[in-house]
Amino acid sequence: MPDLAPGEVVKGFPQFDHATFLDPDFDYNIVLREELNERVIETKCFAVREGKWKLITVPGEAGPIVRLFDLEADPHCRHDVAAENAAVRDRLLRQVPR
Repeated sequence: MPDLAPGEVVKGFPQFDHATFLDPDFDYNIVLREELNERVIETKCFAVREGKWKLITVPGEAGPIVRLFDLEADPHCRHDVAAENAAVRDRLLRQVPR
């Protein structure tokens, strides 16, 4: 993910020392606290690849942060080309799980 634009804030996940516990009912394995299940799902990032295109979505506090990359021209994913390729962005965005 390239640098965030001004005003973009990634939705944060709770610190793990408060999010998990050793569950005696699960052979004392580390388990996520049930009340945080939704927060974990809300903070999942997704990527979709199609040919030369790679779309990344990151949950942001004000809504999804979306980046589109042309892997042929930019294999290290440093330059977001979503604005110049809105049709590709929208098509790939429809493939992202909701």
